[in-house]
Amino acid sequence: MHHEDINFHETENPHYYVESFVSAMTLNRIDKDIFHLLFPWTFDKDVIRWYNVIDPRKVTKWDDLCRGFLCQYSYNADLPFTLRDLELIKQEENKEFFGMFSN
Repeated sequence: MHHEDINFHETENPHYYVESFVSAMTLNRIDKDIFHLLFPWTFDKDVIRWYNVIDPRKVTKWDDLCRGFLCQYSYNADLPFTLRDLELIKQEENKEFFGMFSN
């Protein structure tokens, strides 16, 4: 596993990532009192920018950092889609299907 494979990227689901982090720390018998110090080491360069602007006095324990992290990246949480939601998706007239994926 490469180091970049374990970093949180801002397009991932933060809830799953936190669960994985906590599981890994618990399995390795890491004291929860230092989770907030270790967690930022798992961020990719874009997420570390977010972390670097946080007031350090606001993240003195794991719960503070976890809450802020989940709030910041909660838009990445998987949204439940129903079959009906998928049925309602329609291609606009004069729009190419693959054109919606290009930049």
